[in-house]
Amino acid sequence: MNAATRQSFPDINELRREMALIDLDPNFRSMLKDKNVMIVGPAETMLGTCQGEIIDSHDVVVRFNTAIQYMPFTSDLARDIGTRTDVVYCNNEVLMEGIFHQKGISLETFKEVCAVAGIKHLVSTNNDFTFPAHDEPEPKCRAEYRAFKLFLQQQDVDIEFRMLYSTNVIVRKLLDGYVGRTGFLGIVDLLAYDIRQLNITGMTFYHKGGHLFLEDCVSELHPMKNHQGREPPGNTKGHNSYLELELMRKLVVLHGAKLKIDEQVQMLIDARGPRE
Repeated sequence: MNAATRQSFPDINELRREMALIDLDPNFRSMLKDKNVMIVGPAETMLGTCQGEIIDSHDVVVRFNTAIQYMPFTSDLARDIGTRTDVVYCNNEVLMEGIFHQKGISLETFKEVCAVAGIKHLVSTNNDFTFPAHDEPEPKCRAEYRAFKLFLQQQDVDIEFRMLYSTNVIVRKLLDGYVGRTGFLGIVDLLAYDIRQLNITGMTFYHKGGHLFLEDCVSELHPMKNHQGREPPGNTKGHNSYLELELMRKLVVLHGAKLKIDEQVQMLIDARGPRE
């Protein structure tokens, strides 16, 4: 375990109690109930796997962040990662800069992608490094939620939109103050719902390897840095995918057969994957 870890890690009972506190969205819950869900991460380990048809056969397909800017996928990429997308979890930078301000995807393309890919829910993971305290009268994320909700209504984009609050707070607590990455927050959030099974592929928890959907991404990802290889400024606690992986091991034990992971994630869980 890397030096950047906490002194004591939550046991299974603590993890179960914390996850029970996650607020559930009724519309999201209705869509997910008893469904077989597939998370498709953006790791380059997906290349050459020819999983596209298998991925698209699941009841619900989930992707992350800038994947939405690359849809519809090319035929070669679709062969490996599929074409369907029911849910996109994205951070507020992608949400506001990439979509709202159209710096990553134009409005016309965004509307077309939502229709072609079949996107039903867009979820903001709200995981920047300035997540507000509960007693703040008007945190920035609330204003962004209202602005983006209005944006979808005005542009007549027929998808559901939600923003994570309790999921983010709970994960940050479990990670000893570090900020959960979009993918990890998506895993924890989905496991809180009444799904039949959560399948995970294409994730390496930033333990080396590249990224399919980030042109400015460094060639070798690092568990303590962002996709550009930078650490957060000052004494801010940023991401810590070492701790995410430790918590992932607990989630595997807690959820048993409900959680199905691919070989790459299993190697990391078994501590056989690339570690620092």
